[in-house]
Amino acid sequence: MISHPRILFLLGYLWALAGCTALPNTADPGTYRSQEQIAVLLPLSGRYAAAARAVREGLLAAQAATPKQNRPQLRFYDTTDPEGVPNLLRRAAAAGAVQAIGPLRKASVQILTQLPRLPIPTLALNRTDSAHLPEPLYQFALAPEEESQSVAEAAWQAGHRRALILYPKAAWGQRLLQGFRQRWRQLGGQFVGEIPYSSPAELRIPSDRPADFLFLIATADQAQSLVPRLRETRLPLYSTSHVLGDMSRPKPELAGLYVVEIPWLLHPEGNDALSLEHLRRRTAFNPHYVRLYAMGIDAYQLLPKLPWLEDHPQARFPGKTGNLRLDPQRRIHRQLPLGRINATGKLVPQPR
Repeated sequence: MISHPRILFLLGYLWALAGCTALPNTADPGTYRSQEQIAVLLPLSGRYAAAARAVREGLLAAQAATPKQNRPQLRFYDTTDPEGVPNLLRRAAAAGAVQAIGPLRKASVQILTQLPRLPIPTLALNRTDSAHLPEPLYQFALAPEEESQSVAEAAWQAGHRRALILYPKAAWGQRLLQGFRQRWRQLGGQFVGEIPYSSPAELRIPSDRPADFLFLIATADQAQSLVPRLRETRLPLYSTSHVLGDMSRPKPELAGLYVVEIPWLLHPEGNDALSLEHLRRRTAFNPHYVRLYAMGIDAYQLLPKLPWLEDHPQARFPGKTGNLRLDPQRRIHRQLPLGRINATGKLVPQPR
């Protein structure tokens, strides 16, 4: 748990040495006060309950790792019905909550954006496209397009300038493609081809495109079929975490593939109470929602720092889900580090 300012600044400095911009050492970024009440708005039943349980476990782990003099109380509210979220938030504020985390569902966050103002600062765990964000609402999401933007940044830093992109025709493939396009154009990169596919069997890789690297957008099943064929291009292969699937099984068939992933999974070992390996030993872990545990940890750690981050737009917080910053619209953005799948099929950090 990062709570003491000096520890936070030290970690930020180490993060900067790794090539990222850290929190500037100008003020205490904010901590909780002992026993202050934090409302947590999560769907405790229904379709989204399993995802909410992972977030909840991350929040509780971060709370337990907080020194007692800075440990808040977490009070949970069931947001299974999105329509009831505004009333729950008002009830929480009336009961003494000074800040809130959640809701998780996009539909619930959308309802909050229709309010003129929220009763307490609230860090929503999803993001909407609404142009109006009532104060003080903040949005934090594991947006897939941020992964493709991180691929663009990693490829650019590696010296690549000409991209060949393979993407599925599904809507999520288009979403990742758009994220990559936007960031690659901003960086000044060139596009030598964008090739859609409905299934791996139909995909034909052109050999006459003067590309520096290949960006593959694929699911785990699609990548298992495509990567061995794509090695024949002799181009560096980049992708997002969507190719990994169940990370408990090594994937030698993907050896050599560069993949952006959250720091918590790239560096699972650690002596701190919030490392992935530590929590696996102490928590009933659901591998399908592994990144949501990290999101819960980050949400807990970010909440008291939001006003500080808002006042310092160039600041970055070294989170479990990425290098985090807050934009002027009070949305959290993530930058993910790069890993590479080694010969044994394990994802390992890529030296910078």
